[in-house]
Amino acid sequence: MEIRQLEADDGDRYVRLLREIDDESRFLMWEPGERQVSAEDIRTGLASHGDHDRLRLVAVVGGVLVGFLVAHRGQPVRVRHRADFTMAVTQQHRGGGIGTALLDRLETWATTLGLTRLELTVMSNNEPAIALYERVGFELEGRKRHAIAVDGVQLDELVMGKLLDDAAVERRRDRRST
Repeated sequence: MEIRQLEADDGDRYVRLLREIDDESRFLMWEPGERQVSAEDIRTGLASHGDHDRLRLVAVVGGVLVGFLVAHRGQPVRVRHRADFTMAVTQQHRGGGIGTALLDRLETWATTLGLTRLELTVMSNNEPAIALYERVGFELEGRKRHAIAVDGVQLDELVMGKLLDDAAVERRRDRRST
């Protein structure tokens, strides 16, 4: 398994990954076929948003893209200390440590930028994802009741966050230096 930055040459493979995940997962915002994105959109987005305030990671197994994580640092000064993110792994590759590896790279990126907070939302019925987030230190911070409708069923959306305190930043630095 390799975790790396999304590259312009990944456009077609990344679009296939997004469509595969949309088709098989009921835990993301997009319904199958609803997401309208092309390889050119990906290339253009990478070229126009190549700054360090965005993180675009892919997980690669055997040359195939099997997961992604996209994070955005807050832009207004009052929220520049935090980043929100979205991630997903194909059904076939869940449970093998890819999500943990993506989150570890996210935290490395965040601490390198001096961020002190990571946040996400997750559907309340996505128990495996919630367990993963809790295992790596995210905490439940809130619940938006009936915020999402999937197949006609109203679901709650959970708000989770992780504070990256000075000790966490220091531990991260120590691990990188060894």
